[in-house]
Amino acid sequence: MTLPSTSTSYRYSTNGDRFVAPGSGKSNWVTANSDATAANTSSLRNPALSTGAATILPLTIPDGTTRVLLRASYLASVNTFTTSPVVRLYSVDANGVPNRIDTATSNGTGVTVTCSASMATEATATTRYSDVTTLTGYDCLCGSTLYALIETASSFAAQIQVLFEN
Repeated sequence: MTLPSTSTSYRYSTNGDRFVAPGSGKSNWVTANSDATAANTSSLRNPALSTGAATILPLTIPDGTTRVLLRASYLASVNTFTTSPVVRLYSVDANGVPNRIDTATSNGTGVTVTCSASMATEATATTRYSDVTTLTGYDCLCGSTLYALIETASSFAAQIQVLFEN
């Protein structure tokens, strides 16, 4: 059985009439919220209310994406970390219905993105990155748009970034 391939970066193997496609990133790390120092309290339960907020950057979920990873980026010069950001992730479907994807409880606490001065993973001369919050990612639940809302503001300048995976 020959499977069509639109990209030379994917290799398919067959097993009877099934095929396996390796999972991988579908994007570079992109900023989903440019200011983790500002809590998005008015839109925490309905991300559609955040449409006019300049710091919340609704992202189109690429076709074929099933999961998303989460991290923060911040200046390498930051040495005081009183409060790390707490983030709620929403995937909004084509009908505009939001779904919490960071937890199964709609009003539960979001994900703490732990940041520290000792994190040198993927650090550059000017920027540090937190560890990802989970290696398995968060299921996009068939959404078409992703929102990263700040539940608890960080005590230092940071951006929230995501990586889409298939």
